[in-house]
Amino acid sequence: MKTADAIWMCLPDGLNELFEIVRFERTEKSYDIWLDEKKKLSDEDYRNPNIVARGYTDYVTIQDYPMRGRPVYLH
Repeated sequence: MKTADAIWMCLPDGLNELFEIVRFERTEKSYDIWLDEKKKLSDEDYRNPNIVARGYTDYVTIQDYPMRGRPVYLH
């Protein structure tokens, strides 16, 4: 099993459809997971000429549930 597959098993269902894992770090104090949002438009969005994919905002950090006694940070 790949590391990314194991990480996805610990994250909420459906998150892998919207994001991809770009980096993972395990330190003595925490687990840090960097996710990059997929530039994916729905079928409805493709039909709407007013919606244009121009990129996304800067990343934010969210603290998720602890894993094995360490906090997990999603970036």
